[in-house]
Order: sequence, then C-alpha cells, then structure tokens
Amino acid sequence: MKHLLLFSAMALATFAAACSSGVGGPPAPPPMGNFSAASLNGSYVFQMSGTDINGSFIARVGSFTADGKGNITAGIEDVNDGGTVNLTGSATPVVFDAAPQSTYTALANGRGTLTLHDASGTLKFSITLTSTSATSTSTGLMVETDGFATSSGSFRAQTISTTFSPAYAFDFSGLNLGTLAGLSFVGQFNTTTTTGITGGMFDENDGGSLSPQVPISPTAITIDSTYGATFGRGQTIINGRTFEFYIADGSNLAVLEEDGSGLTSGLATAQTAVPTQIAGVAGSFIFDVGGSASSGTFIGPLARAGRFDANAGAITNLFMDENFSTSVSTFPGAGGISNKTFTIDAAGSGRGTLGFTDVTSGDVFSYVFYLTSANGGFLQDTSSGVVADGSLFQQSQTLTPVSLVGNYIANWSGVNGRNAFEEDFNAQFAVSSATSNNITGVVDYTELGSNQIVTGAGVAGTFTLGTPSKVTLQAGGQTFNFHAYDISNNSILLIGTDSNHVVLGVISRQP
Repeated sequence: MKHLLLFSAMALATFAAACSSGVGGPPAPPPMGNFSAASLNGSYVFQMSGTDINGSFIARVGSFTADGKGNITAGIEDVNDGGTVNLTGSATPVVFDAAPQSTYTALANGRGTLTLHDASGTLKFSITLTSTSATSTSTGLMVETDGFATSSGSFRAQTISTTFSPAYAFDFSGLNLGTLAGLSFVGQFNTTTTTGITGGMFDENDGGSLSPQVPISPTAITIDSTYGATFGRGQTIINGRTFEFYIADGSNLAVLEEDGSGLTSGLATAQTAVPTQIAGVAGSFIFDVGGSASSGTFIGPLARAGRFDANAGAITNLFMDENFSTSVSTFPGAGGISNKTFTIDAAGSGRGTLGFTDVTSGDVFSYVFYLTSANGGFLQDTSSGVVADGSLFQQSQTLTPVSLVGNYIANWSGVNGRNAFEEDFNAQFAVSSATSNNITGVVDYTELGSNQIVTGAGVAGTFTLGTPSKVTLQAGGQTFNFHAYDISNNSILLIGTDSNHVVLGVISRQP
C-alpha cells in the first residue's frame, strides 16, 4: 500500500464522525470462517501513514502483543504527526496501556477491531486478518477509525532478531518538512549484521528534484536499551537523518524518520541473490507507484500501475494505467512505445532503471528501482514533475476462473476527488464462481472530508478477469472501479479508474 500525498491545506476542525453502517448500499453478510480471538496471538509490528484531522501528514510504527483472548498485554509506538514526534516531541516512544484499556476483537471472517490506549487517549482501528493457523495469524491490514486521522497500514508477526541481514533495499517516503513537498528515498545499504551500516547508496526525489546514487556514509545501528529486547526498537542515522525502526524479523524493518528535515516512513527488506546482469531480471512483472505530479502550477495526487515482460533487457507487452487527479489514462496509445530502456547495476547494489516513451502523447516515463531479489523490489518514479514510489513484483501466477474463487481481504487508500481529502477502506469479501455480481462482503472506512467513519457496511460487486482484469465494488453508497493486476493467486494490486477517487490498493487471499 502506497500513500498518495494530499495537497489540501484546509483543516478539518469541524469534523463530526458518523460511526454507523446505515449509509446505504448492499446488506452485509453474516461473518463466516475459522478466525477468532485466538487467531491474533503473539507480538506484531505495525506501520501506518495517512492524514490527521488538521490535514497534516502522519505516520506511525510500533509493536503490540496480543494474548489470543482479546487482550493487548503490551505495546509501544513511534508517531510523527506533521513533524511533532511522539505527541510531545519526545524521543521516548508512546507506551500503550495493557488490557482492559487496550483490546482487540476478531470475527469468524477475519474482520475485527484493535484498540490501543495511552496517556493521551485511545486509538481505534479496523483490522482484517490474512491467515490463520493453530496458534496465530501472520499478517493483516488496518485502517484508523477513531476520527483523529485517516490512515492505512499493515501488521505482521514479529520475531525479534538483533542479527541483521548483510544488505537491505529500502523505500522511505513522505514529506519535506521545510517545503511540504513530496519526498522519496529508495536505496540500499550494507551492514556488519550487528552494530553498523558500512555503506550503500540511495536515490532521492525531493519535490521533483532528483539526486541519484547518493553514497551512504558508515553509521551505527543502535538497539534501544529499554525497548529493544521486548519490542525490537532501534535507531540509525543515515546521512544526517534520524530513523527509528522496529524489527519484524531479521529480514524486515519498519522505519520512521524522526528529525526536523523530513517526515518519511517505509520498509527495509533484506537483499538476497540480487542480479548483476540484466538477463537475471526476467519474466513478467507488476508495478505500482503512488504520490504526486505537477502540471504547470497545479499539483495533484497520482497513481500508476502496470505490467511488462522482461527478457535479456528487452521490454515487451507493457501496459500501464494512470490516474492523475481523477483524470484517467491508459498507456500505450495507438502509436505504441519507443525509447525503451532497462538496466541493472553490475556492482550488485540491485539498482536498476526502467524507461519508455508513449509515442501518441509524447509522455516520457522513467523509474529507478532497487531489487530485494530477482523477484522484485522497490520503485521510484523519476518522470518529470513526479514524486512517487512503490513496488515491483515478479508475476508468479495468473488468475483463472477456478483459482479466483475464495475469501479475500482488501485495502484501498488515496484521495477522494470530490473533496481532495484522504480516504481509507478495509474490506473482507468472498468471490464466487459466478461471472457477474460475484463479490459479497463487508467494509469499514474513514473519509474525514465527508465526515464519515463507517463500520460494517455491505460490499457487493464484480471481479472480471481479462487484460486488464476489472473490479467494480459498491460500498457505502458509492461505486469504485478498479483495474486489477494479479501478482499471484494470493496477491492482487488495484488502481482506481474512475473520476471520483485516486486510489491504490491490494487484495490478499485468506485461507
């Protein structure tokens, strides 16, 4: 899920939430499945970003522990709200109270709630679980539903290891706090595996101003002496920027910037067997980016998603959707594509570039990526006037009418075109074998600009396979149209293709 930066300076001081399911639309089906409170059991790292009630960018990372019985027994977070860190500017994380103040629920369909209470108040979230086992779920999606902010994110089971991977690729994005322009970093760093970063490089996009291949100076990695052992919290300083992180496991770190220069957050993921020749990056790939773009003096939200085939450096079968400030385009046009480029760093950093020109419009598209493996990595849009980032995935499977059938959770997030404020949706639904009206489920969502927090609303719609596949959802009295790109039978990317919403999303299969 990639945050689409918002550009309204208006405050939502008059916000009054409507917490209900009485918003029209289809009825919600009863929850069915094998999930329960026991499905959430153990420690989890979470990460979210969005917009607070005053229109400021907000991001949080943290860790909580669930007991499998509906209680949160411990938890902390780092939060950066418009440049104010941890509510008061403190370097100390926010500590959550244990149950009965902090609790969670999980229905049979994997949809539930998470309540985290601290000295300043209570945070509430809609959660959906992607997997279950005899002991616990491994991952899930979450949307804030308390009226303090509208934000989306995810959580994953935590296994704290203070032995780091030798190398990581990363993607941190957000805002330049000085100019309030979009800010994106994608890059790679090497570690000692214990106490330090030995070097690396990153590409910076600051409001459309590009700084490619900036060297990373050696620096320390510090595990928090108070909260590190229990919650996996640590810190590193990269080229003068301070980042707090939470260890999900030895291969994945959830990261938040906490200095006066920028407010960025993202992931660092271990690099393994990164190709050093372009022939090593082969197959079909899916990609998406979200952020902002400028047209003259106008700056608006941007979403792009697409696919291509790569073979020995040759790019074929490229198709891309774009939604720029609710203006939807599809590339290539009738004239096709020219000036295709595809490169990879021979030194083993995983850095590469992708570029092409749409002949019909003359639009030039350029990207830089850092691979976590031959199967994908992190992507930064470096096209003129664009600040956006996202992911690159190798397509391992394509959906069929048979494999499409099942239960799913979904999140879509972005900008509501009618009021220019963020909206965040968290859904659970079933897809049947019917060729139409084959989606039924339930959704929770927050639309601060529309004064709405809605829980338990019905979802209905259609998932139609094709090139591209299309998804139409009716939820909360609104209709959402998407193009869908299947990474595998279990993971699908969404991009909004209507004039009312600029959104990106993800669909994940449940067992």
